[in-house]
Amino acid sequence: MIRKIQKRKNNKIIYISIIILLLLLSGAIFLNKISHNVEEKHNQDITNYYFKDSKYNGIGSKFIERKNSKEDVLLEVPVTKNNKINDFINNKIQEIDDTFKDDAKKSTFENISTERISYQVYYNNDDAISILISIKQDTHGANLNDQNLFWTFNAKNGEIIKFSDFLNNKEKDKSSILEIIKNKIQDYLKNSKKEFSNEILNDLDFESFENIIILDKQTIDFPFSKGQIIPSNFSSVQFQIKVSEISNFLQNDFSRKIFEVPDVQNSKKVQKITPLTSKSPLLDKDCSKCIALTFDDGPGIYTDKLLSYLQSYKAKATFFMIGPSAQRHPSIVKRVFDNGHQIGNHTWSHPSLPGLSPEQVQNEISSTNNILQGITGVKPTTLRPPYGATNAAVQ
Repeated sequence: MIRKIQKRKNNKIIYISIIILLLLLSGAIFLNKISHNVEEKHNQDITNYYFKDSKYNGIGSKFIERKNSKEDVLLEVPVTKNNKINDFINNKIQEIDDTFKDDAKKSTFENISTERISYQVYYNNDDAISILISIKQDTHGANLNDQNLFWTFNAKNGEIIKFSDFLNNKEKDKSSILEIIKNKIQDYLKNSKKEFSNEILNDLDFESFENIIILDKQTIDFPFSKGQIIPSNFSSVQFQIKVSEISNFLQNDFSRKIFEVPDVQNSKKVQKITPLTSKSPLLDKDCSKCIALTFDDGPGIYTDKLLSYLQSYKAKATFFMIGPSAQRHPSIVKRVFDNGHQIGNHTWSHPSLPGLSPEQVQNEISSTNNILQGITGVKPTTLRPPYGATNAAVQ
């Protein structure tokens, strides 16, 4: 009897233990499921889409916000009246965002990866739209991704307008335009006070500059970000080209539709009846006590004052100008010319010409000639070599 009672007691204990174990196991499974659901919900994308008007005429903004345990994303996408433009930009941004999303998922850093994409519109009318997309991504790796993408679109058909589309002769003119661009980049590199090799310039091709931003009817802009066209140890290279600098390459109806292009043909006609230099004392019959006034390296901040002095004495001079200085002060160049002074070429970067190759010498001279002719309508016929340095090859 005692054994039966003890057996029943043991069985009861076993049953209770089994029930307790089952309850504990069920609780663990339940808690694990709740934890998994919470984690899954935490990792799930919370994505919002909304639209707003922008400050740009005829263009709206589509916003995409996405947040999860790995990402914090805000994308602002332009919405134009042309579906082809919209599709192109959407596909570009989608491609960039997909790459970022993959990188963020693989990131082992505790900090959340961030992505911000925004845009700016510059030229915007019935003919063309210039759009810049700014991308800033931080996955907490070695380098931040900070880059600009930019295009100019035909507002009617949605096609991308290339720089070469404006040229009179695409294949022939590309090399001349590329030399002007290289000179601008060379100026930047020199001003950066960092050592560089000319191989950086030699590796550049015109195709790298086909995409442009039109700032206005007189200015073409290249807002490159760091590392896009030269090594990333240099900061971002951003430069502009004035239409007046390359007007002789833009003598066509399409260019005139977009830009205010000086008519080179009419300028040449004017040149026939307007001498490059006004009459100077040296041309008079009796000029035994005359001197020739020449000024190098300008124009600059004091040239206007100098012109006033010369005008007060009814004196004429020759101004040997450097390409970048003329580019920075086109109004002064025009005043020098309009006042009847002679304008000469003093090269682009003021090098010692005998130390350059024949091609480099030619580039130094032609680049400055293009700038001066674009401003005045007249090609300089005189050259003063920097430092007076010359040789048979230069001559």
